[in-house]
Amino acid sequence: MRRLLVLFLAVMVVMSYSGLTFAAGNTAEVEQNGTHEAYVFQGGLNNEVTIQQGHPGNTPQGHVADVWQEGKGNIVDVFQGGHKNTVGAMQFGKANKIKVGKQSYASNTIDILQDGDKNKADILKQTGGRDNVVRLEQYNDDNEFTLIQDGVNNQVKGVKEASGNLRFAANKAAQQYNGALFTGTQEGDNNKIGLRQGKNDIGVINQNGNDNMALLYQAGPVSHTATITQENSNGSKAEVCQK
Repeated sequence: MRRLLVLFLAVMVVMSYSGLTFAAGNTAEVEQNGTHEAYVFQGGLNNEVTIQQGHPGNTPQGHVADVWQEGKGNIVDVFQGGHKNTVGAMQFGKANKIKVGKQSYASNTIDILQDGDKNKADILKQTGGRDNVVRLEQYNDDNEFTLIQDGVNNQVKGVKEASGNLRFAANKAAQQYNGALFTGTQEGDNNKIGLRQGKNDIGVINQNGNDNMALLYQAGPVSHTATITQENSNGSKAEVCQK
């Protein structure tokens, strides 16, 4: 995930991509129809960036939306249509929010890093496709992560452990520390969630379909809650490890 930091530094130096926007203390709106890349940096309080790439019925592919925000009360809102799109979002500070309203079709990737208190990440729909991937890191207190994925072979990559079993991982990533809250829904077959949480964790996972996997590793001083529901399912696996 830290690779995003290198990416943003490179972008700030080169500044050679279409859709490049920098703003501080303002609202930035980027609307692109075609195949585009948008890079936004905002610092300060109550900034907001809205990025729309592609439109319903128009399905170009390979959009890139990268956002870096520092401060308090900042918001990122992204909509992407088409295949093989990427969202990379980093927020440093307090009470920030990232919302990916929709990624449609297949092979999309979302990378999120939030460092601070009371931050929230909402992936409202990766829909209508397959092989979509989410990687998440949230640090500090009272953060929340909500996910809806629809299709097959979608993944929230993370977890591992060893003697307490679990596994999955694919190079790790999905993790929440301290005041963590996760609500995740996956509709379809061969989907995977691997998530690590620590301290005041609540993990609620719903999967509907066959051959799905849900691995939830909750470790830290007390306060564990876990609910995994797998419906209409054959060959699915659910495992919770709490320490």
